[in-house]
Amino acid sequence: MPRKRFNSRILRQLAEELVEKTAEQQFLSQEQRDELTTSLVRQWITYDGNATLFVAEHQFYLVLSKTPLGKPFINPEPALAGWMRQLTQDWRIAADDLPAVIDQLNRGQSAEVINSDGTPLRLWVNPKERGRGVEPLVEEKFSPDIKRNYRKMAADSIEPLLGEALDQDELDALACSVASQWQRYDGSAALFLEDDQLVFTLKELGEGKCRVDAQQFKVSIEPVLRSHGFSPEVIPEVIVRINLGQEIEFQDSQGVHLHLWHDPKARRFCIQPLDRPAQRPRAVASPVFCPQCTAVLKPWAEDERQQNCPMCGCNVSIY
Repeated sequence: MPRKRFNSRILRQLAEELVEKTAEQQFLSQEQRDELTTSLVRQWITYDGNATLFVAEHQFYLVLSKTPLGKPFINPEPALAGWMRQLTQDWRIAADDLPAVIDQLNRGQSAEVINSDGTPLRLWVNPKERGRGVEPLVEEKFSPDIKRNYRKMAADSIEPLLGEALDQDELDALACSVASQWQRYDGSAALFLEDDQLVFTLKELGEGKCRVDAQQFKVSIEPVLRSHGFSPEVIPEVIVRINLGQEIEFQDSQGVHLHLWHDPKARRFCIQPLDRPAQRPRAVASPVFCPQCTAVLKPWAEDERQQNCPMCGCNVSIY
């Protein structure tokens, strides 16, 4: 699909005005102002009208929009907080190195730094996909004896985005839901906030390695739920149950009993009458995790009562 056509002169004017306002909050040399202006214009052209900017340790997405009379303006959207805390705590990047890292991200949406353990890292942000991540620049030795803890991987992906708003019980419940969704939907999982959707994609990299990509999208599911007859007072509880990976049973205006669930791989809501066999990954009460090493088990067949954990070999049974 061809990219949108932009007037670079107007983009530069918008960028210059924004950078001037930013410079009022923190000291920026003229060279830094020029670099930020050029970066914003390049991002808008490259990422179809989307850009990102770090002001101190806060990240913002800057989306090009138009007034009803067609005048262009910048619509700022704050990114979810917590990434800087993850960089210092989980990736062991020294706090003193963060200003230089932020400067690199603002200028080129990519940064390289050596953490406190001496490991070189590459950081990246993608304003169009609302993605950001960290990758080691050295190959780690693969050991087939290393067992994956999918719930921990899920928690490590959720906490930087929502950690300050969650207590430990909530984090554990959401991590279990994301890990279970990965199993049922081929590495895809999603959580919903009021006006945002968080998508967590588990990608296999070969040689036993994997990576979790987290993305944030502006999505409101309340209109979808209201269109199916859910009243405003019950919608918050429905969203909670969807985030926990549960199915919702309800009755439509015609008295038909239905159930609703979210398919994160297809990124859509599915609805089916209760008396019709569901053509989808079934929600089983069978064990999802190995009780010994917490690895995610393969989907259970209809008549399957035992299987061996692919990671530790533990025999798991349904009674």
